[in-house]
Parts: sequence; C-alpha cells; structure tokens
Amino acid sequence: MGHRSESRHAGGENEEHDAHGNEPLGLGGADTSTYPFQRGSPNSACHTRWTDLNHGAAGIGPSIAMSTHVSATAAPVALVRATEASLPAGERLFEDPFAHLFLGAALDTAVVDRFLQVPFMRESIRLRTRYLDDVVRDALADGIAQVVLLGAGFDCRGLRMPELARPDVRVLEVDFAEQLVHKRERLMSAGIALPPTIRHVACDFTDDRFATTLAPALESAGFCANEGALVLWEGVIGYLDDAVIDRTLAMIARPLARPCRVAFNYTLGRFTPDWIAQRLRATGLEVRDDVALDVVHRRLLPGEPPPGGDVFRVCTAQVG
Repeated sequence: MGHRSESRHAGGENEEHDAHGNEPLGLGGADTSTYPFQRGSPNSACHTRWTDLNHGAAGIGPSIAMSTHVSATAAPVALVRATEASLPAGERLFEDPFAHLFLGAALDTAVVDRFLQVPFMRESIRLRTRYLDDVVRDALADGIAQVVLLGAGFDCRGLRMPELARPDVRVLEVDFAEQLVHKRERLMSAGIALPPTIRHVACDFTDDRFATTLAPALESAGFCANEGALVLWEGVIGYLDDAVIDRTLAMIARPLARPCRVAFNYTLGRFTPDWIAQRLRATGLEVRDDVALDVVHRRLLPGEPPPGGDVFRVCTAQVG
C-alpha cells in the first residue's frame, strides 16, 4: 500500500467539526440523507438510512446491545462476500468459499434489503474486503506474522487466505462470545475445523475494562507482544462511541505490540479524514493510507464507480 492520505472527496472540501469532533457542518453541499452516518450532537439520535436500518428493521431498537446490531448486519456482509463466487474468475476481487455458510433460514431479508439499498454499500463491502486483504499481504511481506481481527464477525480470512495458512502465522479472532460460538457452530456443521493457527478470543468492546483486559486475553491465546501485529478493525467503529474508539486505539498503539499496524473502514458523516488522523495521532499512531473506496474502485475495476463511493473510506495506520 502506498503511504499517502487522500483526504478530499467528491463534492467539496472536507467536512468540518467542532472542537470536540462532534458536529459536522456539511459534506460539500451534498445530500446527506442517504449517507451511512451523520454525526450529531453527543446526545442526539442519528436519523439516516443507516441508523434506520440498525434501529428499525426487524424490530431492532436503540436499546439493544451492540452485539445485536452487529449480528443484524453481519449476514448481509456475508451475502455480498458469498456472491463474489458467482462472478467470472477475472472479475472477482477475492475468493471466499466460506461466506455462504453464514446464510440460511435465519437470514432476515428485510435487514438485508435495507442494508444493501444504501448507495454503494454492496460495492463498499467488496472493495474494503480486497483492500484489507492486500493490507494483510503487505504486513506479512514486512515480517508481521500476527493478525488480530478485532470484531471478527463472520470474517473467514484465516481460512480463505492461503497466506494466513503458514505455520508461523497466528490469526486471533476477537468478538462477543456468542458471535464466536455461532461462527464455530456454523463451521462445524459444514465439517470445517479451525486450524491451530486460528484462535478465538471473547470480549465486549463496550466494557470499560476492554482496553486493559484484551491484551492479557490475547496473550493467553498465544499472542506475543514482542513479535508485532496487524489489527484489522473492519465494520466496527461505526458502532462505537468516541470514548471506546479512543480507548481501543490507545491500546493498539501502546501496550499491544511492536511493530503494530491497524487498518479499518469508516464512513464520512460521523467521521472525517481529519478527525480520524487527529484521533490516531493522539494515541501515537500515524496514517499510512486513507482513501475513499471510489478511488480503490478505479484502481481495481474498469469503468467509473457508481455514485456514493466517496462516502466510504479505508485507513491504515502504524505506530509512528
């Protein structure tokens, strides 16, 4: 990955925020009604299609725990990854022969439909998956052999990427205990056992003790802090409040490992590239790459991307 920051997006200048990073003043005059996240005041509710999806579909209410919100959207992500296999080999961005295992009778079609109606959502899942796969390959090429999937969900990188099958590589999947159990049960029902290179670590991202308990939990699962690590934080930060994001970044930057990299996706509205860079710098991390997915689309696929790709972004950072 190139070490650059592509911090403008179609439609105008970066959106501004107040001194606390909370209040956006617009997205270059663009219509924000369909953007996945709209940052409001710290105590206000979000009223976008994305939040309507999480809070309104299938009876999901704002008081439901974060694990329910994530579970509600994990299946649509698996669906997009599963349908990649239906494309001609030359058009696929990645291979995922396991994603279909997480679809079935329990799939809530109302949630799936609403999720995938968000402009560029389907494309964003495909592109962020490939981008983060390439981040993994870059880290392995640089000698980093530990990959932490922070909020692993139904992510099967440890199974589907041959690069992660090396015996010297450790993949640590971190998520809510019930999510990890559900994932193992689905794999076991298909006759798939986790290889010794993949370890599961249960945690609650919203617990105030998370930042202090995760490191020892990882070490108990075989993580070595002096061997370096790549942390993938895919599809997670939008569910977290600012304080949890800060605690997690601080944990990654300081006690977790050296060298250490982190890669994650985010959307404009609640977040901006400047806000992300400031949060990273405050915890000792420096941006390596921050790019909109319409740009990634142009790198990887022919033709112009559909509208909306400038809203979805991916970022990689490392300990400075």
